Amino acid sequence: MRDRLLHPLGSGSLVNLVRLVAAYGCDLRFAPWLVPIGLTSMLRQPLDWLETARHGAAIARQQIDPPPIFILGHWRSGTTHLQNVMSADPQFARVTLAHAAMPREFLSMPSGMTEGLGRMLPQTRLMDDVPVAPDVP
Repeated sequence: MRDRLLHPLGSGSLVNLVRLVAAYGCDLRFAPWLVPIGLTSMLRQPLDWLETARHGAAIARQQIDPPPIFILGHWRSGTTHLQNVMSADPQFARVTLAHAAMPREFLSMPSGMTEGLGRMLPQTRLMDDVPVAPDVP
């Protein structure tokens, strides 16, 4: 069940989930996943509204300069290591796992939510034993 609660589609809005299923359908094997993913989206919606009310205008005015650097690469090619090295340099900002997992509410989320996410995560990534935590890049 934890994998369903942490599914990336749970980070989006319920409206987006419904649009995706309407546009592309859903394999019947994965239909049971829609309920926990949809519930996750619904439970997070009030935080999204709070985030928009609290920070929406500032976000809309934000200028990103210099432009961001995106690290792309095949898995097991060193992209995680490069991201970790670059994020140690203070001239670079970074997106943490918590930011990526909670993109619509991370500015306003209470610290307890980050701690809760940390308890739900495995200690390491399953494919390569790289440590996983809410505050890692």
